[in-house]
Amino acid sequence: MLRDLLLLRETGDTTLILHQDHAKVMVDFIKALQDARVEEMIDVVSEVKPWLMQNVQMKLILPVVSFRFAALMRGEDPIIARHEPWKHYPAAG
Repeated sequence: MLRDLLLLRETGDTTLILHQDHAKVMVDFIKALQDARVEEMIDVVSEVKPWLMQNVQMKLILPVVSFRFAALMRGEDPIIARHEPWKHYPAAG
């Protein structure tokens, strides 16, 4: 779906997207979140994909991905930078 968002944002042509049933949602997304950093969102998915293939638990990955997407969708930097991944771990008490 991210590929479709990127393609739609760059071309504006809904006939080129694969997920035609979500075309309206994608058009609305692009209108509402014009500063979305879709390329970086794709990079996040590419980074996480090998972990999923190695059976890393989804409950460990999804919060990190969702926090990153929440910021990137709005054109902001993620709260925790890529070079500081240890900050995702809860503080030991």
